[in-house]
Amino acid sequence: MEVTEEEKVVLEDRQNKLLESLIENRYEDIDLMQLVFNLVTTFPYERRYQFIDLFCKYNQSVEDFNKLPLEPYFENYKKLSAESFTLSGLRVLNRPMKVMQNILNHYCQFLIK
Repeated sequence: MEVTEEEKVVLEDRQNKLLESLIENRYEDIDLMQLVFNLVTTFPYERRYQFIDLFCKYNQSVEDFNKLPLEPYFENYKKLSAESFTLSGLRVLNRPMKVMQNILNHYCQFLIK
C-alpha cells in the first residue's frame, strides 16, 4: 500500500500536533521528553528544530535541556565503507554544531528579551 503525498502531509501534521501537545503539557517530565526527542532526532533538522524551540519555550532549565538527545543515537553506518565513514563523519560532526549554534542563538535572544 502506497501513501500519497497528501496523506503524508496529513500524517506529518498529526505527528506534529501530538508531539507539540506532549511537549507543551509534559515538558517537566524529562523521562518522557527524552523518549519524545529520541523520536524527534529521526526527523530532518528543519523539522527537528521546531520541537527543540518549543521545549525551550516551556522549559528554560539548562540541566533539563542537556538531558535531551538532539542527535540520532545510531547513524546508518552499514552502508558506508571505512573511508566514506571517515569523510561523512566530518559532515556529521558539522551538523550538530550548526544545530547547537542555532539553539544557542535562539536561547540567547530569549534571555535578552
